[in-house]
Amino acid sequence: LEAFHYFRHTGGKLGPEIIELLRRLSEDVTSSWREPDNGIWEEPAARDYTYGKIMAWAALERAALLDPAQRGRFKAISDRVRGDVFTRGIARSGGGRFLADVYDSSGIDASCLLAFTNGFLPRDLAIATRQEVERHLVAGPFVYRNTGQREKHKEGAFLLCSFWWISHLIQEGELRRAEELLSRVLEHASPLGLFAEEIDPESGEFLGNFPQAFSHLGLIGTILNLEQAKDDPVFH
Repeated sequence: LEAFHYFRHTGGKLGPEIIELLRRLSEDVTSSWREPDNGIWEEPAARDYTYGKIMAWAALERAALLDPAQRGRFKAISDRVRGDVFTRGIARSGGGRFLADVYDSSGIDASCLLAFTNGFLPRDLAIATRQEVERHLVAGPFVYRNTGQREKHKEGAFLLCSFWWISHLIQEGELRRAEELLSRVLEHASPLGLFAEEIDPESGEFLGNFPQAFSHLGLIGTILNLEQAKDDPVFH
């Protein structure tokens, strides 16, 4: 649904077959958004991850824009999803309220950063969530996926998450800090300018898949966001 939205936004035309697919996907979301899922990191146990709920909200918001005949219905359900997340997905810490990783918990996950760049979180709650990520998941210019991956499994920082963090700062209007962090990440590129899936923040050693497409997609998107924001100061 996000792909269809961008396609139409950039001048594409949605034919009857695409409209039919769009409606089938939208109906799948309306009937399944309450179900637990395995999260963006494909965890073994299905839980009520806030990331999955927010992606359902985003899908329905796009569906409401793409299908005028069902706009009111899809918007009503997306509002219901948003209310559910704000009821069960907001936690408290010493720093205030923030978006938790799972319903009725106080954990934090790097994917919570995406809830601001996709328009779900209001600015004050988004900043508090970003600060919670910085307190628990950041090491230098790098970001771990979550505390479990950092402390229990001893994995490296996930490079894509650094680009989520930087894009969040760009959206906030913190362009100087975003550019400084991006420069620090780029210092760790391979001689060919490539990145792996993960990195050891202490040694700089690449871990996991190399090269990793997700890392490079995040890098490209972040650079485009930064350049657009620098050209247009109201972009935040």
